[in-house]
Amino acid sequence: MEEKSFERRVKDLEDAFYRLDSESSVPIDIVNEIEELLRISPDNLEVLDIKALMLINSPDSNTKEIVEIYEHMLKIAPPDSIYAKEAREMIKIYKDLDTDNSYISNSSNESFSLMGLVPIRLLVGIKLIIIAIIAVFILNKYYVNKQENNVTEKLNYVATSAVTTNNNISFNDKDFVDLNINKPTNYNFKSKNEIYNIRKSYVSKSKFAKRNYEPNEAVFGSIVDYKPWWGLISCDNPDYHGDYHERIEGPSKVSVQMNNPDALVQVSLPYLIWGTDYNREYCTSEYSKFIPYSLKFSKKYNAYVLKYELTRAFLNYRTNINNKTYRYPLQLSGLNARDFGYNYVYAYNTTNIKMFSYSDFDMTNSIVTFADYVHLGGSCKYKDGCNNISPMQDGLMFRVTELPATISLKLWKNYPSSTNEKPDLYYQIVFDEK
Repeated sequence: MEEKSFERRVKDLEDAFYRLDSESSVPIDIVNEIEELLRISPDNLEVLDIKALMLINSPDSNTKEIVEIYEHMLKIAPPDSIYAKEAREMIKIYKDLDTDNSYISNSSNESFSLMGLVPIRLLVGIKLIIIAIIAVFILNKYYVNKQENNVTEKLNYVATSAVTTNNNISFNDKDFVDLNINKPTNYNFKSKNEIYNIRKSYVSKSKFAKRNYEPNEAVFGSIVDYKPWWGLISCDNPDYHGDYHERIEGPSKVSVQMNNPDALVQVSLPYLIWGTDYNREYCTSEYSKFIPYSLKFSKKYNAYVLKYELTRAFLNYRTNINNKTYRYPLQLSGLNARDFGYNYVYAYNTTNIKMFSYSDFDMTNSIVTFADYVHLGGSCKYKDGCNNISPMQDGLMFRVTELPATISLKLWKNYPSSTNEKPDLYYQIVFDEK
């Protein structure tokens, strides 16, 4: 069995801890896992937070140890994060409690007999405040965690409902509605104003329609008038010596996203593959254009489910990148998400997905900022260049290892305090077998 990653162990620990009954003692296996994870990473805020909450709810809680944990968290946490805020509040409460206890113990018998009643009442009040704050905090985190698990369960049901049924899930298909997938169109040699009008037309019919909508200049402002656009070409000829007009023919690649604003996050192939007899099935297929075939939305769960189809043959294709052989990598594009202000993404759950990152920083272990924008570039090699999407983002690249595969995302407009924070939207991408 493949050993769990540290990040997965932390997520499993959080799931197990917040499922506990508040009146039950913490099982020894969870206690041991907390200590083991802190030995591996003493500065992990998620695990430190869980340890502090565990100690607070312990019948023989050690105030000094609790304060030390929160003081450590305060040193390492971003100043505006929920962890820093929590640590400051809890340190203040415990220090105020110590002050009141000291006042009581140092009072004379005479003053205690009369005035001691005040600090005793104050002490009781502070203890009640502590209990209330802790209860609210734990219940809130428990609620968010439970809600997230519930949404994920529903999304997974929607993702697989076309091929399987699960009688154990109480779920109403009417919670999700089908949204239209618009066909890609040819943008070649249109003015920037014409492209903007096309975009406005599609947005006006989407869930994000609003009065006086204007395309985000940071995303679309670098479009150049009357230039060609990359087409939906899937493969390239390694022996080609022409003018590359084939690369701009037909519907434009960017139009798959711009014509479908509801599909906030979409998928594309970041590398143009050499076409040979080996992968002719892929190069001549419709699925290689990565046009989604289904998009569903639930207002109740504030969630989208976007579906693509891949063949089993796709899983076997390999390509050479930087002198190494890999499965064909795919990349998430948040062009639409960024246009509407959803700048941040985190993949909180994946199935049959392996990241293609050159570093430890990717969407499965960190919050990633979408950077997609449209500009004039020379990658198409056609005269004077083509309008296309940039940049390539290692942290959003991945490979599909088996079908079906899923990527479950959280999207935020503002940078979240942690990956545990409730998102502004849930968004799931599914790869079905064609």
